[in-house]
Amino acid sequence: MSEAIDIGRSLEAALRGGFSLRQALVQASVDHPGLVGVARAARFGPLEAALDVWQATLPDSDTALYVAAARLQLEDHGNLADKFGMLSLILERR
Repeated sequence: MSEAIDIGRSLEAALRGGFSLRQALVQASVDHPGLVGVARAARFGPLEAALDVWQATLPDSDTALYVAAARLQLEDHGNLADKFGMLSLILERR
């Protein structure tokens, strides 16, 4: 399983636990030290900037899909945990 999928699963769990996306990014950095810069950006700046840092930190196609899903959620206010869950299933089964 890729690191992006592990992070996606961590974010999904945090979101289902009631955390906001900003809080979930900070929480995920506990288990994924590579996200420390993302957590810092999420704490102190706009959420869009944190997503940019996430994409730059792990510049692979899986991360790009998770970031795109998060950006879509910011526009349509859908259930991001469900989007991350479905995306993780798809990526795991390819």
